[in-house]
Amino acid sequence: MVIKLGISIFSVPNQDVNVLLDFIIDNGFEALELWDEDSSHNTVNSEKQEYIKNSGLSVSIHAPLLNLGSTSEFEKNIHALKKTIQKAYNYNAKRIVLHTGVRPPRTGSSSALDTAQNTIEKVINRVEERGILLCIENVGYLGNDLISDFAELMNFVARFPNDNVGIAFDVSHAALTSDAQLGIKLLRERIRLIHLSDTDNINQIHHLPMGEGNIDFSSILENTFNCAGILEITPNENWKRNILDCMEFLQERKLVK
Repeated sequence: MVIKLGISIFSVPNQDVNVLLDFIIDNGFEALELWDEDSSHNTVNSEKQEYIKNSGLSVSIHAPLLNLGSTSEFEKNIHALKKTIQKAYNYNAKRIVLHTGVRPPRTGSSSALDTAQNTIEKVINRVEERGILLCIENVGYLGNDLISDFAELMNFVARFPNDNVGIAFDVSHAALTSDAQLGIKLLRERIRLIHLSDTDNINQIHHLPMGEGNIDFSSILENTFNCAGILEITPNENWKRNILDCMEFLQERKLVK
């Protein structure tokens, strides 16, 4: 069970935040995830931005897709993270979702992980001062991921204080690459946000509306998580209906408060 249910801007055609925010207000969602990309923020008018900041919504910001293990991108990645941290602070967002990216060519795993650690350590005081939590997301399906499995992810976040760095657990990614139930078991103590969508393992399709794949959400979410669950569904012309169906899917199974 998740405490608050929300929607990612990923789920909305053209990533129009104003449209998403109206939909959230009209339908009683309690959380919102924005992407730190210009396309999703240029459309936010000042009135809506102020509303997001003061609404009481549980807000998270998804950082741009970075390769944190790359030494050649080290300074660029620090600059990008500082920008995302400031944007999160402006929106009163308490979590930043972060992918670690892929392992650079001709670079050992240990060395690349050390570079990723150094990158995060360069901004960790900044997030602490602003009361923001960095949440590392499990990906694992790219083939050359810097962090490819649950054990590596847990070992990586263990390098940082619990109050500064946690995990954004993507159920669909976990089911696509391994066993989502195992992932929950191994990572539970550091999970601070959950991304919700379904996966068709046979056709290797993820970010489906819940119920259209083969994930057993009841067993995965049977215990209470003190965090928000963010619906992250591939957008199409039926996106509103898909989101409401997901909400109903969770409510019928008593998987959301």
